[in-house]
Amino acid sequence: MTARYLLRFGALGYLALLLVLPVGLVFYRTFQHGFQPAWAAVTNPEALHALSLTLIIAAIAVPANTLFGVVLAIALCTGPAAGSEASRTTGSRSSSRYRG
Repeated sequence: MTARYLLRFGALGYLALLLVLPVGLVFYRTFQHGFQPAWAAVTNPEALHALSLTLIIAAIAVPANTLFGVVLAIALCTGPAAGSEASRTTGSRSSSRYRG
């Protein structure tokens, strides 16, 4: 039981290190000369234009992806193959035992 917890916490610690170390390094290098140079880089006109362009593209892409995803889900669930024997036997092993 103790070995299982040790392995679990070791794996979680390793994954946390893989996340925290690079993010910490980015923050360190960003602010190593203080806050003012970083703020000046973020508020220059090119950076503000890039941010506004990113927000505009995201405002277009998110609804479009949502619409296409919903339409595809409806098409897959109500199409001619929905509920057929082929769709029941593919997938996990438990679904292949279904004899509906």
